[in-house]
Amino acid sequence: MGVIETKGKAERKYECDLMTIRISFKAEGADPAVVSKTVMDSCEKFIGELVDFSGLKLQDIHIDEDCIEDYQHSDVKDTHARRIISFQTGFDMKLTNQIRQHLNEGGYRHNIDIEYDYSKVTELHAEVVKQALLEAKAQADMLAESLELKIEGLKKAEEQGRRYTDVYLACEQERGICDHSDYKLSDDLSGKVKTMAVEVYAEWKVN
Repeated sequence: MGVIETKGKAERKYECDLMTIRISFKAEGADPAVVSKTVMDSCEKFIGELVDFSGLKLQDIHIDEDCIEDYQHSDVKDTHARRIISFQTGFDMKLTNQIRQHLNEGGYRHNIDIEYDYSKVTELHAEVVKQALLEAKAQADMLAESLELKIEGLKKAEEQGRRYTDVYLACEQERGICDHSDYKLSDDLSGKVKTMAVEVYAEWKVN
């Protein structure tokens, strides 16, 4: 009884169907109370607008960060404040455009960051691992045949290389989004395309 070692690789492209949006409201100034109030007022105002035009519910919106910090620049002391809110929903380019449009037209001091994910990444990962293992098996079969050996079974298999993170659908409901849009072309853009690549190391029992 002996062992043959092989590696198999596989990859699959997929289109993201989820997005996580993080919006940071910020302000700076000498008076901590004024700076803090500016950020809190801006965030509160925008949340009200967001709920109205997007159909999102308050419980779908999460606080990510809330801080006030002092900074010293030479002889000048400044206070910086920021509040970050986030929510996850199905990919919707029209909603993205409307959010950015409201932020721009409202004169908010803000940063926005959007991450794209896939709701069935766990299932996809299993399929890609299986594909990589089949490639490793094909290599083992060829090697065993050349050595006049017979594959008796799989002794060990482990994934190497890329790892993945599960995502979850935090809010998926019908949304009454306003029909007005100044960005009708980009409203219809498709989701970001990513590639999942997997490498599997396998040991095969041979006789």
